[in-house]
Amino acid sequence: MQIRADLRVAPLESSHAPRYTALSYTWDEPIQPSAPLTTLRGLYHHARAWYWRYCRPSHETIVINDLPFPAARNLATALRHLRDGKEPIDFWVDAICINQEDEAEKSSQVRMMPHIYSQANKTVIWLGTRADGSDEAMDFIHSASSLRTDDPNIDFDKLVPSRALTALFSRAWWSRVWVIQEAILSQQAVVVCGEKVVPLDAFETLQQKASELRETMQSAARSGARASSQAPGFIPPFMSFTEILSEMGHLRSQCSEERTTWDAAYCLAALVMQTSRFQCTLPRDKVYGLFGLFPEVQRVIQPSYGPEKTDVDVFKDVTVFLTRWTNRIDHILFWKKLETDRV
Repeated sequence: MQIRADLRVAPLESSHAPRYTALSYTWDEPIQPSAPLTTLRGLYHHARAWYWRYCRPSHETIVINDLPFPAARNLATALRHLRDGKEPIDFWVDAICINQEDEAEKSSQVRMMPHIYSQANKTVIWLGTRADGSDEAMDFIHSASSLRTDDPNIDFDKLVPSRALTALFSRAWWSRVWVIQEAILSQQAVVVCGEKVVPLDAFETLQQKASELRETMQSAARSGARASSQAPGFIPPFMSFTEILSEMGHLRSQCSEERTTWDAAYCLAALVMQTSRFQCTLPRDKVYGLFGLFPEVQRVIQPSYGPEKTDVDVFKDVTVFLTRWTNRIDHILFWKKLETDRV
């Protein structure tokens, strides 16, 4: 059944502000290969990714205000999964609510992103459809709070669905710059994968459990105690988002407190470097995608997508700002490397 929706303008800062759900998703294919190409599983994953990218249409036509609208395939799939067959749902979706062809509107809306996600009744993080053991991984994460991490002799290979977790955390959402502020600023965020729904807090709990397990294993190794040889299987780099998740609580508290521009500059500098491997469509979004967490910075540097500023100009502005407030020059080397990598 075709997706149909009505687009309407609503105030954010008034007693008439609507209750709405913000959608956090990726524009491109959400399911990425999670196994090396040298394995049969990896061959299958890469063949599937190739088929999805080159043999299926990248967009699906939905109807907005009785007019056809080309929606990215992943967005159309998300809306189809999330819609209620009985009652209409108010969603805020960037690709629909922001005119992507209007540079001035994009610049204005990007400055409003902190308000959009922080005032949403709920944020739905869409990871994609069910695949590669995602149901098992989501169920495990949902029960992560009950995971024992004080016994180094537990057989974690049997307890933990490592392969399913690796596949889940290889999905595109975990490597995108924009989703960081979307997740951190949301009052209530839930992760949806297929038919499974898990609070984002459970993912943070999983990261904490992984850290506790690492400490248990290191302590056992130092004391010479016998530890399960399978335990490290729970900790491999299956989550590029781990460090960000570990900082979420800290960043949330910082965003809710008054900060000096000096504090904001240091936090932004650290986060930009920490997320340097995260992906975005435009190079300038490496910083614009984080600005929502730092209103102090936006008062000095306002996002602009117009022709008056190039990506290099944006990087220079940010470098000057960070150098001025942190008295450090390593930002210059970082932006130089970022620009070189892009070329």
